[in-house]
Amino acid sequence: MKSFFPIVFFWFLSTANVHGDAFYANERVYLNGVYSGEVSFGFPHGYGAYVYWGGDKYVGEFKNNKLHGSGVLHFSNGEQYVGLFKSDKRHGQGTYTFANGDVYVGGWRIDKYISETEHHE
Repeated sequence: MKSFFPIVFFWFLSTANVHGDAFYANERVYLNGVYSGEVSFGFPHGYGAYVYWGGDKYVGEFKNNKLHGSGVLHFSNGEQYVGLFKSDKRHGQGTYTFANGDVYVGGWRIDKYISETEHHE
């Protein structure tokens, strides 16, 4: 009987990834990018990082394969959102920094900016 241990061990090493102090052995490639982090039933759930093929990057919390909880979304155009997400949408308190340096701090509802607590130019 042949052992499959070397193949499994090689697969584990080839899919393992290290991010800072966290070690993830479950980097996964999806249609729109690469995810590394905690999973549930094969999908992002918990804390992780997603790099989209277009260059955008998200680091934060996921729930049932969606951005959900606190996180940072870096856009490929240099803009950034830091704050809360709900079901893949900006929702709750957050800070949006534009590429030109303008900053919006306030509330978001279903991906729309709804209230301004500060605006810096």
